[in-house]
Amino acid sequence: MNYFRNPDFTGARTTVVGDINGIGVDERWGRETELFAEAILRKIPHGSCTVLDYGCGIGRMSKAILAQRADCRIVGTDNSDIQIKHATSYIQDPRFTGVLPHLVEGPFQFAFSLYVLQHVKAVHLRQAIQIIHANLAPGSLFVNCCSEHRMAVRTDANRFLDDGFLGAHVASEIELLFEPLGDLFTLNDLQQHTLLRRIVLGETGYEEQGSSEVLGEPHPARVYRRRDIPTPYWRLPMP
Repeated sequence: MNYFRNPDFTGARTTVVGDINGIGVDERWGRETELFAEAILRKIPHGSCTVLDYGCGIGRMSKAILAQRADCRIVGTDNSDIQIKHATSYIQDPRFTGVLPHLVEGPFQFAFSLYVLQHVKAVHLRQAIQIIHANLAPGSLFVNCCSEHRMAVRTDANRFLDDGFLGAHVASEIELLFEPLGDLFTLNDLQQHTLLRRIVLGETGYEEQGSSEVLGEPHPARVYRRRDIPTPYWRLPMP
């Protein structure tokens, strides 16, 4: 069975929201979802807008955002049709639509992708980012959070592959099409919430002599602005 094609919702929940730096499924599903939704909502434009959730999984973040923004509509996309079915059933809101990536059709006024691009195979990474860029309205923001460590999903086994040796680097690929604006979470956010420091910075929570020891896997959460590239990136002439 492919890693992200669990037909059971409970199993899919554990797969999508697994342990990160010692933080378990229940705490991530509850408190992490809440904190990320609050930060993302600060970035979504005011007024009626359509948002792209790239790699929506089983829909936990889309559901949290829709619960607080009555004027938002979200299109969630995922490579797994099973995940899309889980998300649609879990969210149960007509303002949410789930589609496969090749069916995404903008324009969107905002996009976010959480814990997704780290799993996209190196050969497909640029295409995934191009889909986000091509379907965003000019000047729109894109929020990405993922590990800098490569964990590409294998199709021949239920595990990940570090394909970094192929030269894949998420932040570098994003910056080809998006201008980096800074971190999603403020310094106050990180100071106030141990959970965020453990996830975003990779802190273990272990403190000795006034300093935190970083032993976990950082998952930077960053905000980008869409670069204006009139010609689709993949059609640009070779230098």
